[in-house]
Amino acid sequence: MIKTLLALSLLMPNLSQAQDLVLQTRLEQSTLSALVDKTRVLLNNSEIGDHMTGVVGLSDDITFNLNELVKSADYAKFKDLFSGIFKMDLNNAVLRIRIPKIGYEIKKLDAKPLSLAVQDPILNLGVTSYIHELGISLTDGIDLDLMIVNPKSNKPESYLTAHLIPTTINFPANIEPLSLNVQFEAKRDENFNYSLKSYDLTSIPDFVNRHLNDLLIIDQNKQHISAQSISVNPVTVRLSSLTRTVSFDSFKPILQKNFDKIISSIISSLGRSLQNSIGPKILTKVFSSKTRSDLIVKNEHLYTRFITSNFSQPTKDQLYLGVTGELCTAELYQQYHEQCSQQVNFPASARSISDGDRSNAMSEITENLARGNSDLILSLSEEYMNRLLAITVQANLWNESLGKQHLAIGPKGAFLIFNQRTQTPELFLDVLYTGEGKGIEGILITERHPLRFPLRISTSMQFTNQDGIPHLIIKTEKVLSDKNEIMNGIPEYDLSSHLIIGLKKTIAKKVLEMSAQINGQTAIDLELPVLKNIDLEKTWHEASPFGRLNLFFKL
Repeated sequence: MIKTLLALSLLMPNLSQAQDLVLQTRLEQSTLSALVDKTRVLLNNSEIGDHMTGVVGLSDDITFNLNELVKSADYAKFKDLFSGIFKMDLNNAVLRIRIPKIGYEIKKLDAKPLSLAVQDPILNLGVTSYIHELGISLTDGIDLDLMIVNPKSNKPESYLTAHLIPTTINFPANIEPLSLNVQFEAKRDENFNYSLKSYDLTSIPDFVNRHLNDLLIIDQNKQHISAQSISVNPVTVRLSSLTRTVSFDSFKPILQKNFDKIISSIISSLGRSLQNSIGPKILTKVFSSKTRSDLIVKNEHLYTRFITSNFSQPTKDQLYLGVTGELCTAELYQQYHEQCSQQVNFPASARSISDGDRSNAMSEITENLARGNSDLILSLSEEYMNRLLAITVQANLWNESLGKQHLAIGPKGAFLIFNQRTQTPELFLDVLYTGEGKGIEGILITERHPLRFPLRISTSMQFTNQDGIPHLIIKTEKVLSDKNEIMNGIPEYDLSSHLIIGLKKTIAKKVLEMSAQINGQTAIDLELPVLKNIDLEKTWHEASPFGRLNLFFKL
């Protein structure tokens, strides 16, 4: 449930250091509900599970006074029969209901924020949760015991047992959702601890009583729970020196005749138990006291680990979450596992971003949400995207497309620059040309003495779903470099040019012809499981002039 809100949590960054990923949302019912769903995806990807389904035990039995529950001529005959055999009075007998296991499934959850107080590393959140289509499965059925106080031991004992087969009680989708209020506190530390502070479940019994008829339906055939599924165990008694087995066939008809009253009482008591016993058990499961704060994404080439960094409240109706991203190749992960990121050397940043620009980037996000232009923004820093590019180079993902033209990535690598508001940010490449090994070129241009030049390329971005997981795909588009840039380099980003003196113009022309072949190549393929189930047709992106790539979502 709402615990999932915490699995991704992070915010306001130290401005001298980039926040790799920022997830910021407006605190309204729709956006918080979406954030809950997305963070539940994170928990599942982190092999934690979201505890929206589970099994709990019911420690307290439900009891009814039999005289109050059953009043009929048949019952009077049964009392006489029972007294004749056992010499005991049924006036104080009770019907005990035992439910060994209760399974639950919360099929849909909405959350409306009531209060939020953030002071990193502490977050206090109060919400009203709306549970739709809650399923309660009595996986081992229900046992009904006729309990009478034994005059010798003065303790209640079971003299007769009935059993109801396993049953599912559903809260149908066509009735109002079940609402309850919860408050919890999160503490961002190494283990990301959080605890349920308080909850108010007083609405549950009244909800159950209002919808008893809707709840008495078996899910499979949409029929009411039937008394025909009740079985009554025979009882063996000793009469003087004889042993006699009594089946009490007369007891089952009594249960059948009063079944609606009995089962209604059971369901109604189950509602009270949801408030007093089962509810807290489910909440304890859903809001387990500790969880990991990271999300790991692995594939055959790359390893990515997103780790909770900080969280804050930029405005009273917005929540800011921040994440640090670790990256390494799959090969390094196989050697060093979760410590592999410590073994990676990244090229120096192509440029420095000022504290002023970092502050402007965060203000830009807050203002966009305040205007209602979007409901949720995922923002990726230029530094993180360039580390991701560097990892793709180290994982040899560029080799095939560049190798066909005898090209390779040079020491400065590949990097994106987000310094203007655009949907086609520029990609810069430090390129080496090793030659085709033919003619005079085979003498002048070799792997030991390659040509070196920069390329500036526009990029396109798109979202695609692959096996149900959203991917951000960045592809190379049009080469923006002209002959002068190839011959003279791009000093602004320390990209140099080393061409053969006297042949610079000729080589620059050939370079432009070759570079056209790398258009449409995938530069970045980033898995974003946090965006699973979001309508990608309602998303758009834009590079910020302050060093970030912002992805906007209207929910």
